[in-house]
Amino acid sequence: MNKLLHILSIFFLTTVLLSQPDGWSPTPNPLSGVFMGQATIDGVPADEGDWSAAFDESGNCAGAGVLMFGGGAAYINMVIYGDDTATPGVDEGMNGGESFTLKLWDSSADAILEYSTSFDCWFNNNGAPMGACGGQTEVYDFQTIIENLPPVADAGEDQAVEVPYPYNPAEVTLDGSGSSDSDGMIVSWEWTWTGSAVSGETVPASFAVGTHAV
Repeated sequence: MNKLLHILSIFFLTTVLLSQPDGWSPTPNPLSGVFMGQATIDGVPADEGDWSAAFDESGNCAGAGVLMFGGGAAYINMVIYGDDTATPGVDEGMNGGESFTLKLWDSSADAILEYSTSFDCWFNNNGAPMGACGGQTEVYDFQTIIENLPPVADAGEDQAVEVPYPYNPAEVTLDGSGSSDSDGMIVSWEWTWTGSAVSGETVPASFAVGTHAV
């Protein structure tokens, strides 16, 4: 008696859903042009799963798309939509002469990076690449290294001090505690004026009669 073996092959179809940050969903319409380029992060090609997006001057997402890869490079191939005149109550995207901001989502770090300069080159090209706006060989580097900004010195209001008779030097307090450093901490305070100098956040100083710029 022959046995007929029925082999059941089950194929699991896996759908990979490409996700992007909230607010990175443009509204498609006939007014559009494709922005192309290469994306790097601190000089290194972006990774698979990273996204690019374009935002108009009102903060609307005018275009977004996952990066494409080839030859070791990460390519931007993103449709940027215009503001459809057929829907005056909705701002779908770009108007002629309007600038857009280019952003990159680093999916591995879950960080959104913004390109250093904006673009005012968008035009409706009916869904075709905008030759004068971006280009396949153009490299757009997104920086994660923030430039160190100088501290902001705050010595308080001008001081007017009554000098005691017979014109001995007046004692004043130099107070720099209102100073700040947005990306770090202040490590030293230096006070200088004609013929003298002191160091410290809050320090006493002596001045003769007259006006002194410290």
